[in-house]
Amino acid sequence: MEHILRPDFVLRALNHHRVRYIIVGSYAAVLHGAIWTPSGVDIVVPRVTPQNDEYLADALRFLEATAVAAMHKLGIVKKASGAPGVAWFTTVGDGLTYEDLVLGARWITATDNQRGFVASQEHLIRTASAIGRFRDHLLVGAIESIGSPKRVRRS
Repeated sequence: MEHILRPDFVLRALNHHRVRYIIVGSYAAVLHGAIWTPSGVDIVVPRVTPQNDEYLADALRFLEATAVAAMHKLGIVKKASGAPGVAWFTTVGDGLTYEDLVLGARWITATDNQRGFVASQEHLIRTASAIGRFRDHLLVGAIESIGSPKRVRRS
């Protein structure tokens, strides 16, 4: 069965199941305004949190995904087969964790009015630069072309 990447469906599942997460990677860059075709939804979750792990497992079951662990050159990456393009990490880039990324993260509304907690542009550039693959180098350029995040005026 061919699966189509539906980031809004992934966000809905994560939010519905109360998963603590931060979106990183190409989809996060798109949510910030980069012109890019995301290959998946990459998230960072807190390290050892049994309750959040349970929530994540529930969300993956909702997405009909099966967790398959694999090594990533900068940490452990777990990919969800059955739900295309879903990967979660406890460490990204040059060792950044959920606790590091949460400081600059913000909620951004995506498609279908789904909100996602997204890493800052600065953290996205730092993690993509540290990974160093050719596509990550190109992604850095796409993120830098966005400019500074738009500030919302509060009245």
